[in-house]
Amino acid sequence: MLNVEQRKKRHAGTVQAIVKFFNAGRGFGFVTVLGPNPIDAFLHCSTLQNGGLPLPAAGAVITCKVETRRKGPEVTSVEAMHGVDDVVERVPRVPDVILGDGPRIEATVKFFSFERGYGFLISDGHGEIFLHLTTMAKSGVSEIKDGQRLVVDTVLTHRGVQVSHIVSVG
Repeated sequence: MLNVEQRKKRHAGTVQAIVKFFNAGRGFGFVTVLGPNPIDAFLHCSTLQNGGLPLPAAGAVITCKVETRRKGPEVTSVEAMHGVDDVVERVPRVPDVILGDGPRIEATVKFFSFERGYGFLISDGHGEIFLHLTTMAKSGVSEIKDGQRLVVDTVLTHRGVQVSHIVSVG
């Protein structure tokens, strides 16, 4: 059995997580910490207030620190919210200009950085395709690996071809 210090070190460091749900009326919710071994962690509204951040909606992506406490993993600090489409208080951002729907294609993960929140897929005949962490969250995908095959829907934006939805992970 791990002692308290060992449990705290298990999740030491900054990680990215996707908000599974947040109940503003009750003041808490849960996030899924992204990475090779995804875990769920408790998120209390005071943690967000301490960081001066708004209350998030499901699908919001946060950069946070998680510690294993007596009742399980808990978010102990939130450094940032990024790629947020739905929060109680919205921060304006420049939207992508969608020029048109692209095809549904099979692609291979070239690389994906959870720390940066994005990566690229490669596909024969379509070149590189941008994938953002929020698209993974909206598609219900919490983990992908380099070299993994995906079936994705795409859109053409002013920045190039992007994944709009992950259909399946192979």
